[in-house]
Amino acid sequence: MKVLQLLEATGGGARKHVRQLVCGLRSRGLEVDVIVSPNRAEPDFGDDLEVFRSLGCEVFEVPLARLPTAGDHAAHKELQRIIRLQQPQIVHAHCFKAGYLGRTAAKAVSADIRTVYTPHAFVFEGLGPFIRTMAIMLERKRAAVTDLLLCISEAEEDQALTHRIVPASRLRVAPNGIPADFATRLLDRETVRRELQLDDDVIAIGVLARLAPQKGHAHLLEALNILAPDERQSLQVLCFGDGELESALQQRCHELGLTETVRFLGYRPQAERLLPGLDFTVLPSAYEGLSYSLLESLAAGVPVVASNVPGNRCGSDAPVVYFSTGNARELASRIHALAYDRHARGKLAARAQAFIAESYSLDRQLDVVCDAYKTLIDG
Repeated sequence: MKVLQLLEATGGGARKHVRQLVCGLRSRGLEVDVIVSPNRAEPDFGDDLEVFRSLGCEVFEVPLARLPTAGDHAAHKELQRIIRLQQPQIVHAHCFKAGYLGRTAAKAVSADIRTVYTPHAFVFEGLGPFIRTMAIMLERKRAAVTDLLLCISEAEEDQALTHRIVPASRLRVAPNGIPADFATRLLDRETVRRELQLDDDVIAIGVLARLAPQKGHAHLLEALNILAPDERQSLQVLCFGDGELESALQQRCHELGLTETVRFLGYRPQAERLLPGLDFTVLPSAYEGLSYSLLESLAAGVPVVASNVPGNRCGSDAPVVYFSTGNARELASRIHALAYDRHARGKLAARAQAFIAESYSLDRQLDVVCDAYKTLIDG
């Protein structure tokens, strides 16, 4: 079976998803080639391209803008050229723009090519009413060239059904998964604490997310401001990631007097390796597909405080402390309760790794993806 993976958002969770997918599919004997856009690539994305090439994948670069632009026509033509050259049986497109152009490009080459689309959180999430309606209409228009919408979570599937993106018969869920050897890649707690210059008595809270509106850092700062100064004294909030809001968030920290509490550490390759040095992580997102930050924290045995958006709800038995999205006072309460209750953190941590192994393994994800591909090919 020959599959062409097409990725526009070459950073964050989508990047990690495609890298794990390509490696996993190759290990199962599938022939895989990759098209990526360099426009939003993280600084070390070249490492992924080298991995793909080492696995025998052909790699193509086609610049794609996140939203519709005048350059889309040329990009569409280039995608058709590559698809015609590679002759895949399946084109699997990831994120909005790759999905928008890739599916029509594949069908323009041959109606026999099967198209798969994974949104990684629909682009209409977080948009204003008018633009949101337009984005939903654009997603619906592509239903005619979509053989399968493969969701990364049940929440994403629910969104597709609610907004009638494709018929239910063309929906499947393959939840993001964590590799079985994930824990072996982590640094030990002492090494991490030393690297991050954290004293033994500091309660380290991590935020592993892009500095973008979706991720809700502003709500976290407001929550920290609600805590009394003596309640913040032992806390260190470590923000791993960069993005468009970096300057604004740093300025807000200064205005709120939080510069001694919050540290912006910038983008760090493989930041998840530092998880054992943290006491818990916070994910205050406005929306999610299914966050690797959440899953990897649990896989490392690190408790999580997360907003209760559908994409963060990963089961009624999930060892996660939830708060109402955007409610800074409730978030402050959750942070205070977990920070100063070592026993509660221990109970959550004790359940976390087993929960991931049972419910969110990469092997299970690959099983579903391979079965979905086979079903499409076999008709």
